[in-house]
Amino acid sequence: MTRAELTNTAGADPNDIPKIDAFAREHGLSVTEVSIARRIVKLCGTIRDMSAAFGVKLQRYKAGTLSYRGRTGKVKIPFSLAGIIERVLGLDDRPTLRPHYRVLSGTKAVATLTTESTGRRHRRKGMHRNFSRSTSASYTAIQIAAIYSYPSGLDGSGQTIALIELNDVDSQGNPIGAGYSTSDLEAYFQGLGLTPPSVTAVGVDGGANVPGKDSNADAEVTLDIEVAGALAPGAAIAVYFGTNTDDGFIQAVTAAIHDDVRKPSIVSISWGQTEETSTPQMLEGLDQALQEAAAIGVTVCGATGDDGSADMIKKQWDHKTHVDFPASSPYALACGGTTLAPSSTSNAPVETVWNRGAQGGATGGGVSTFSPSRHISRTPMFHRRAVRPEGGEYPMSRAMPIPFRATP
Repeated sequence: MTRAELTNTAGADPNDIPKIDAFAREHGLSVTEVSIARRIVKLCGTIRDMSAAFGVKLQRYKAGTLSYRGRTGKVKIPFSLAGIIERVLGLDDRPTLRPHYRVLSGTKAVATLTTESTGRRHRRKGMHRNFSRSTSASYTAIQIAAIYSYPSGLDGSGQTIALIELNDVDSQGNPIGAGYSTSDLEAYFQGLGLTPPSVTAVGVDGGANVPGKDSNADAEVTLDIEVAGALAPGAAIAVYFGTNTDDGFIQAVTAAIHDDVRKPSIVSISWGQTEETSTPQMLEGLDQALQEAAAIGVTVCGATGDDGSADMIKKQWDHKTHVDFPASSPYALACGGTTLAPSSTSNAPVETVWNRGAQGGATGGGVSTFSPSRHISRTPMFHRRAVRPEGGEYPMSRAMPIPFRATP
């Protein structure tokens, strides 16, 4: 269906908006944004008023070098809004997702690249220069296209590729990275003999293109653009910058899916998190967004992670198998990693699964524990009474508010 048809079929019920307005006025909050298509009503107010409105206590917490706003107490809403509000996001602003990437060491490289970008930006150095050692090799994006027999004569003209990137934020809510530099992109595409693609930065609810503050984060964003632009030089690229929170991630993805101006046909996400450590509202909210993408024919590519079936760094691993979300959603195209090694008998490289152990990283994969349980619900995914105010934190119902799972 078209985006307009999706909005008419699955958007929020316009008759519910005045009820949210009344709730906001009663508690001294203001409505700053309404989106029928994305089923979002954004509320703004003081800490005191927001705490009173949702029956929680908001304060700042510190864990190591991380400072964030969190809450205590279960989120509450009036009975009159039960069945209208699906979830409340934004009260907690701690970083929730992690970028998946491994830096390829020039002294230990063995021709490793990914088919899409498994964990975030694996093998950046391998994408940009050839190693002189006989046991190592690397490939440009154009060479990768030839290896995988990309059809000739197609350059993505008329299409828009959406890339999802996330900023960390400071205690005042200002983005502190990451971004891309136009000069870096021009240098890269000039080296490949290609005209740089059209790239647009789209800030979503506080996210922004802010290069220069974190060179590692900048390199990751830049590589997303470079690979997409090299494989589809005629396509427009829209980079949606959100904030690294449950709220920010969902907003960035829904902003891309429901963008009726740029109309992306592909959304690429190189961020993710273990299903078991993800919050319920992120799993459910993002899964709904991906279903909406499928309904309008938008392909969403998700990285499967770079820590194998552990899907978490070694010192945090519970010795159980995990899969990465949103790649594990049935509405996403999970993109894993492979290793391409030079062949002694053929011009084509030998492709094997990427697995270099706990230290070198491995492609993610496994069996989802979230997707089967989601189908037990009797509530249809698409319904019009689904207004999501972006001022709080977790899903709720009249009968059983869902408690806060993490301990500050």
